[in-house]
Amino acid sequence: RLERRCTPTPRKPHPMILTEAFLAAKAAFVDGRLNVEGGLLGTMYVPRQLATGDSNVATGNLYLVTLVRTGPQDHQKPHPLTIDYVDATGHREVLAEDSIVFDNPAEGGGCWISPITIAAPKPGVIVFNVSIEGGGKPVSIPVQVLIAQ
Repeated sequence: RLERRCTPTPRKPHPMILTEAFLAAKAAFVDGRLNVEGGLLGTMYVPRQLATGDSNVATGNLYLVTLVRTGPQDHQKPHPLTIDYVDATGHREVLAEDSIVFDNPAEGGGCWISPITIAAPKPGVIVFNVSIEGGGKPVSIPVQVLIAQ
């Protein structure tokens, strides 16, 4: 009689992986849960910035929500995060360079909310880029910017 014994191969803990990012009109943690309004923005309307006197610049405020897959080895470990965007003229601007830390990576996932303000010299597509050092491939988010009159 043949007997098969299957011994599972111990899995190595996976590194933190950037799984997704999206833009929202508002985002916050409420009672320990992610609360999003106007998420998955594809078009953004921004008012002209009158305070500078420059009628060619528009500003907009939004939230970038970054989702990651984490493991036990990520507990309280800083992960360098970079957020930038490239505007319709090809200009690149770094919005944030910071280290993020997750308190409870044993749950298998994490979320980071970054409030951001952009300045758009003209209407067109802006591409936001999010990367986490050692976190896999960066995520790019194209958004059509329209300037409200």
